[in-house]
Amino acid sequence: MIDTLRSGRFVILLVVVVVLVLLVLGFNNRLAEMRLLSEEALRVEERVQSLQLTKLYLETQMAYATSDAPVERYALEDMRMVRDHEGDQLIVPLVDPNATPAPSAPEVVENMQPVENWQVWAALFFGDQDLP
Repeated sequence: MIDTLRSGRFVILLVVVVVLVLLVLGFNNRLAEMRLLSEEALRVEERVQSLQLTKLYLETQMAYATSDAPVERYALEDMRMVRDHEGDQLIVPLVDPNATPAPSAPEVVENMQPVENWQVWAALFFGDQDLP
């Protein structure tokens, strides 16, 4: 009878140890999963912050684009317009008749033969030869 009690206690102890081991393993798995999920939550939070900043930047750009400021800037700077109500006058520079004319593009000879590299080197080494 003592052997049966001991074997019964042994079985109960073995079952308790197995249950405890399974509980510890399950807890460990849950901790690992929690760590992975918290890292992913941080990445998602950073992405959300980045997208919020992008949204704010785009809203600012939209507000500027729909205002009168870019139209006025384009008219004054690019189109060289003036405001009459402020007394601005457009200054148009006059061309000096004695000024040096702008250089023109060189004439292109249509029947010109391309010169090979060996012909250029021969002209350099052996003097002035007629290049085609």
